[in-house]
Amino acid sequence: GTDLAYVGDVVFELFIRSRHVWPSKRTADLQNIVVSTVRAEHQSQLLERLKKDFVLTEKELQVLMRGRNSVTRSKNRRDPAAYQDSTSFEALIGYLYISDKE
Repeated sequence: GTDLAYVGDVVFELFIRSRHVWPSKRTADLQNIVVSTVRAEHQSQLLERLKKDFVLTEKELQVLMRGRNSVTRSKNRRDPAAYQDSTSFEALIGYLYISDKE
């Protein structure tokens, strides 16, 4: 779970950065756009839309559960459920990236 989420975090952030870098923006503006998109609360919303709009395979659902269950509890997190969802989302992105044969 956490290995896939680690890879998925990198892949998703690179995707978001590459989508917003052109046309050129000030670095601070680009960073604000990227941070607002890759934050846990936004990824949680993306996961909900993904589950509603697409039929996931059994393996993809298993990856989501493994990602969600790999989150360690912390008192410092504002929204633990959103953090669990975002880790699930990142694990799925990591899985899809690694398993893509094309």
